[in-house]
Amino acid sequence: TTKRKLLGKIKLNREDRLNLEFAQKIIGWIDLRKSGMMRQFYYLLRLFKEICQELGIGHDELSNYFYGEVIDLLLCGKRINKKELIRRDKTLMLVFEKNREIQIFYGAAAAKMLKLGTASREEKIKGTVASLGRGGKIISGKARVVIHPEKSEFKTGEILVTSMTRVEFVPLMRKAKAIITDEGGMACHAAIVSRELGLPAIIGTKTATQKLKTGDELEMDLASGVIKIIKL
Repeated sequence: TTKRKLLGKIKLNREDRLNLEFAQKIIGWIDLRKSGMMRQFYYLLRLFKEICQELGIGHDELSNYFYGEVIDLLLCGKRINKKELIRRDKTLMLVFEKNREIQIFYGAAAAKMLKLGTASREEKIKGTVASLGRGGKIISGKARVVIHPEKSEFKTGEILVTSMTRVEFVPLMRKAKAIITDEGGMACHAAIVSRELGLPAIIGTKTATQKLKTGDELEMDLASGVIKIIKL
């Protein structure tokens, strides 16, 4: 109803209407894809939980297994040795290329490649403003960097800083003052949920989780998308 009223007030030429209809289709396709992904994640997590209970293996340990290794674990009871699991848990990067075997990098080599892949030419942290929320143009607050939401001691009123949000982040998002992510576009999970909850959000910064630390006092400029650390 609201959309029809707005369209009635705005005069659009044929080209603008076609572009608007195309944008609506694209957003619909994105939402459909994400809905499928969320269902896959739900069943995958349920499957992981059952495997952990059945084989007496911890979730953190199982999450470090590759696909083929999970199959070997189920069919043959073959487990990855502790030394290899510790290496993977510290720093691990996989490179997938067409018609080539997966390349695995550990430790300093993985950290170097990750840094090169996400390096920014600018020192400032800048992203896309996905939601203005219900506050002013400048939002200030204390950051909390979250990688594993189920383990986070997130406090009401903190600014949630993460790579990207998923369904399991929603309880934290409800308590957050604002949201900052490394990844995502205007139709990503963080953007959609932040608008629904009326939370300020800056997404797609690329480097927020690297440059910000839990406890940093932040200033978010919702006009420019720039995030600054306030020196106290």
